[in-house]
Amino acid sequence: MEYKNDERYWNIKLLNKWFAISSILFLLSYVWMFYHDNDDEFKQYQREFRKLEIEVANKKLENALISVQDERSIYEERYNLELEKYNNQIEEIDSIKNDLEYIKGLFYKSNMDYLFKKAEFDELKYLYEDEIVHSEEYHSDDGHHKKEYEYEDEYNFALDDMNELKLVKERYELQVLDIESLIKERGTDLKKKEDELNEYLKEVDLLNNKISKLDRTQMSYLNQLGDLVRDLPILDFMDPYYKVNQVVAHDIKYDVNFAQVPSVDRCTSCHLGISNPDYKDAPQPFTSHPDLDLFVSSSSHHPFEQYGCTSCHSGRGRGTGFVSSVHMPGSKEQKEEWEEKYNWKKMHHWLQPMLPTKYTQAGCFKCHEADPILDGGDKLALGLMLIDKSGCNNCHHIESYQAMGKSGPPLTHLDEKLDKEWVKKWIKDPQSFRYNTWMPHFFDQPNNSDEESIKRNNAEIYAITQYLYPDGDKDDFDNSEKYIGNAENGQKLFNAVGCQGCHVIETESVALGDVDVPYEMYTSKYGYEPDTSGVG
Repeated sequence: MEYKNDERYWNIKLLNKWFAISSILFLLSYVWMFYHDNDDEFKQYQREFRKLEIEVANKKLENALISVQDERSIYEERYNLELEKYNNQIEEIDSIKNDLEYIKGLFYKSNMDYLFKKAEFDELKYLYEDEIVHSEEYHSDDGHHKKEYEYEDEYNFALDDMNELKLVKERYELQVLDIESLIKERGTDLKKKEDELNEYLKEVDLLNNKISKLDRTQMSYLNQLGDLVRDLPILDFMDPYYKVNQVVAHDIKYDVNFAQVPSVDRCTSCHLGISNPDYKDAPQPFTSHPDLDLFVSSSSHHPFEQYGCTSCHSGRGRGTGFVSSVHMPGSKEQKEEWEEKYNWKKMHHWLQPMLPTKYTQAGCFKCHEADPILDGGDKLALGLMLIDKSGCNNCHHIESYQAMGKSGPPLTHLDEKLDKEWVKKWIKDPQSFRYNTWMPHFFDQPNNSDEESIKRNNAEIYAITQYLYPDGDKDDFDNSEKYIGNAENGQKLFNAVGCQGCHVIETESVALGDVDVPYEMYTSKYGYEPDTSGVG
């Protein structure tokens, strides 16, 4: 009779099937999670760099072998001659070594006998000295004191025996030293020639050793297995080859919302050859720094261990990928290339993105504000000179660069000197008349070149021009464009767009003797307010 379980509300076979399917899916997702978690971007770069390291090391080894090929045979011949002499004495040396082992055995026995006797002597010494301190005095008939000690004789005998054993031990010890010195003397010349050969082949040996640790084809089977296992997930805590490289710059602080913490740089997780001149021709991110005498190297003024990378280049030092490090392109073409190659996108919430290569020198100003004329800082010096000469900081606030109060020519009595039509054209496009003028080009820029913006710009230009001619002008505007300037609106624009950062216009005069000087011109030129207390 077939058994049927009517108490279940589901099909147990179907349930087992779905359980098996879900278990397989869970296992696959678990494996994928492990793979994805360990497939870091920096590890891919480190794998590529390992191949490059092997290639560079092999090339250096070839060059090193070429450089030693002329005299290598001489050093090897000298060593082989000494080795042959040493081998001719090998039977004698072996005999001396056997004698040495025998004498060492005698020395060991004599030393143990001495130590055992010394232990007995130390016990008797304690008993004898204790007896001296606490013994009773016996009086003789003649009135003299006489002391009797129970352990005195045993103590003296033990002292004599111990001294004898010590002399025997020391005699064997001297024999051991003499024989060892003799053996060492027989191998002195061989050791000297071996050291000379090793010193001559030092670079070759170092490179061979490096290649044997990098190139798995040069490793033994067990070393290959160990090199593979140490980079496996979970097991990669045992000094893995592929790992995050970081440096903590304790003197360079990073602001994390009301707290200053040391800056951490992980840039060398990808930029692996940054401090090695052997990689000066390698592609990014493996190329060495272009100025190792000044940066990164331990002998430079800015060693990597103290300054890191982001102290100069900015960016996110804790990032371990191209995008997470906040690299910034230097051109539109480079941006498009990065978007295609690295899936690059701007990290909007990082306040200090990495400086593009052409602006790298700007990072020097963080520390060298007081003395910005530096070796390798030509662009920085030129930029500061342009700011100073152009008066940029009269309008644009620069926290670490004090405004010098430099300005353009005063615009007082402009209506007596220049034609209104010419002034309008000058305001609209200064470079059209003088290509090297310092006056900025505000209008007809790419961001205000649409039809509506052009109309608005023309109205603003006419208004500003009209303001500069308070008493009218001998010649009026060309009415072909049908614009009428409003001096009142022009004044608002003149004050709003920052014209006064460079130019001054007379609004009140200060009487100095018999001369009326515009107030703004005086304070702009002399840097303080004039004394008018004695002026009636």
